[in-house]
Amino acid sequence: MTKANREGGGGTERRDEQTLWNALGLYPVELDPSAADLMVESIPPRRFWLRPALAVAALAVLVVTALVWHPWPQAGPVPEFHQSGPAERLVVRLIDGSRIQLNANTRIAVSLDETGRQVTLDRGEALFDVAPDPARPFTVVTSRGEAQALGTVFDVALERDDFIVTVVEGRVRVRPANRMPGFSDAQIAGANEQMTIDARGRLRARRLDDLQPVLAWVDGKLVFRGERLAQAVERLNRHNRRQISIADPALTALPVYGVFNIGDTKGFVAALQSAYGIRAEDGGDQPIRLTSAGTAE
Repeated sequence: MTKANREGGGGTERRDEQTLWNALGLYPVELDPSAADLMVESIPPRRFWLRPALAVAALAVLVVTALVWHPWPQAGPVPEFHQSGPAERLVVRLIDGSRIQLNANTRIAVSLDETGRQVTLDRGEALFDVAPDPARPFTVVTSRGEAQALGTVFDVALERDDFIVTVVEGRVRVRPANRMPGFSDAQIAGANEQMTIDARGRLRARRLDDLQPVLAWVDGKLVFRGERLAQAVERLNRHNRRQISIADPALTALPVYGVFNIGDTKGFVAALQSAYGIRAEDGGDQPIRLTSAGTAE
């Protein structure tokens, strides 16, 4: 995995906003990809031991079975489902050596056979570290489009109506499910490039100087570099059972800067209060309601 580079400053207004957030002690951090190894492994290794007396019988069965057994199911693979819940991340190791890290609230279906490897992403976000195998392409499929790895590490996210592919290493071929007239059928993205397919099937590409905001969740962090408050709250809610709601539409476009621990809802709210004077109404088990300071109760 390549190391993220820090993003340079923008205009005067952005520097002023970032100065305010920095005064609160919210600084970007270096990610530690090895921290992901602490997460739960969804496919633990298994060991089987045979008694000596059974070994010969088992060998005989294996010899006979080898005459009719094929390395992959011939009638089509049976999908294997994996799902992470709120505030949960999951690591899935595939038999081919590929590794999938599931973000919170993510569901995938894995199908492997002798001709290809397919992962269907129903919802959420996942980071794929794909083992090279030219004879069996590795494809991530969603309702918006698909991404085919060419031996690579890449992140795939479903956010609202967008299908977002971010390439960390190698190359990925991205194709919309329904191509719009006048737009390309497929594009190949390289390292530090991001492809987005919207609800209309339009494919847009851009280069990222900093991958940290995209991959911070792997290290248990959320990084915001000027995202709208509505988007920041949506990402935070994905990782927490305690939800936040924006009761005042005037707050949705406020820019958010900083680095937060995924489960630190209180810290996130406190930063908003310090930066913008936002009022937070804590209703116990109900979502925390964010309103403007001058909003009447």
